[in-house]
Amino acid sequence: MQTKGKTLPVMCRDIDMTKIFSIIITLFFLTNCTDRQKTSDNHTVDGAETNQYCLLGLQKFQAGDFNEAVKLYSHSFELDSTNTEAIYMRGLSKGKLGDSKGAISDYSILISISPNDAVAYSNRANEKAKLSDNDGALKDYEAAIKIDSTISDNYLNLGAHFLILKRLPDADKALSKAIELNPNDPRAYHNRALARGDMGQEELACSDSKKAFELGLKEAEDDIKDYCK
Repeated sequence: MQTKGKTLPVMCRDIDMTKIFSIIITLFFLTNCTDRQKTSDNHTVDGAETNQYCLLGLQKFQAGDFNEAVKLYSHSFELDSTNTEAIYMRGLSKGKLGDSKGAISDYSILISISPNDAVAYSNRANEKAKLSDNDGALKDYEAAIKIDSTISDNYLNLGAHFLILKRLPDADKALSKAIELNPNDPRAYHNRALARGDMGQEELACSDSKKAFELGLKEAEDDIKDYCK
C-alpha cells in the first residue's frame, strides 16, 4: 500500500485475552471451587485437569512456544468441548504461528459455542484479512462491533482494514470512533493521519501525526516531516 507518508499503517491486531484468562485460572486453583464440570450433554469432565492443561498452555504461550501451546489447548478441548478459553487460546496460538486457516477454524468453533463473542469475530476477521478474504473480514469486523460497540480495538482493526482497501472516508470514520473510545491510542492517530494525508487533508494529518508521536509512536516522526510543512 502506498501512502504519502513514509510509514505504513499499523495493521490489524488480535485482541489478546491472556491476562484475563491467567487471572481466571489462578483463582480456580486458589479457591479449588470445583474439580468437576458439567458439559452441555450432561457428561462430567475433570475441571482440574482441563484447567491444568490451560494453565500449562498459557505458560507456553507467554514463553512464545506456540506449537506446544496448541498441543496443550487441544488436550484441554478434547476433555471439554465447551471450554471456550481453550479453543480461543488455540486459535490465538495458531495465528501466532501463521496458520490463519487453522485460527479461523478455531474461532468459528468458538463462535458456534458462544455466538455473542465479539473478540472471536474480530480476531477471525484479522485472520481472514491475512488471507485477502476482504468481504469475510469486513463482515466479521462489523459483527464484532454490532455485538460490542465499546471495544476500541474493533474500530482500530476495521479502520486499518479500510485503509488497506483505500476506503479512506470509511477508515477516517472508524478510526475517529476508536479515538473517541480510547483517546490515548497512538496507533489510531497514526492510521487516521495516513488516511487523511491520502485524502489531501494535510493539516489534519499533521495534527494526528504529532499526537501519535506525543503518545509514544516513534514512527510518526517521519509522518510529521511529510505532513507538517
